[in-house]
Amino acid sequence: MGGSSSPTVLLIRGGHDRPAAMMFGNGVIAGLGGFAAGGACVWLHAGRVRGELLRMRFAAEHDCLTGLPNRAGIRRRYEHDLSTHGCPTLVLLDLDGFKQVNDTFGHHAGDLFLMGVAARLREACRGIGQVGRLGGDEFLILLPWSTSDEATGAVEVILRGLGEPVAVGEGTALIAKASVGIAMAVAECMWSSQLRCADIALYHAKNGPGGIVLFRDGMRHPNSASAPRSRPGAQQITVVDQA
Repeated sequence: MGGSSSPTVLLIRGGHDRPAAMMFGNGVIAGLGGFAAGGACVWLHAGRVRGELLRMRFAAEHDCLTGLPNRAGIRRRYEHDLSTHGCPTLVLLDLDGFKQVNDTFGHHAGDLFLMGVAARLREACRGIGQVGRLGGDEFLILLPWSTSDEATGAVEVILRGLGEPVAVGEGTALIAKASVGIAMAVAECMWSSQLRCADIALYHAKNGPGGIVLFRDGMRHPNSASAPRSRPGAQQITVVDQA
């Protein structure tokens, strides 16, 4: 710090560009979640620390491909809603036939497809709920409604928003299809248990005649990790020739 009169802060970055600790000019160290191998140390003026931490927090809570909140980000929103407005409804959405996109058109086309789907979901959820990407081709939507009819109606509106083709290459566009599992608010909400209920409902949606299933008491997830997750007879990806 070399005797400078300006306050400085040592920001220790952890893995994946996440802050791990800060050491202030007076020698006080503040831990921010554990140092990771390969981290780096950067001296910052104290006035820049807030902006740097906000940037890192945004990066830690958002998906780098789609810009949507990631699992950590959407969970933080869930917990905020839970503490301020009560338990939200969880809508777990899984794209049908996404592997087909990668296998047929390549992984770059798959990325373009996910980005396009994310943009349509973001627009469709505007004023309805909050959407995030859990990973792969799974998205999670938080809805504030408490009745099954309202939640199902909102999901139908959101799915209609996926009806526009997504360009994945010159002259080629795809129309997404999705299966949805819904877990309504319960008396004692917990992120892990409610998400588990939505996942069970999603399994039934992908392996039954309909694309939207509401979790009911008594529903069980299959024990086999290799159980199929594709809707029998469903038209999964529609290819549109834009030439």
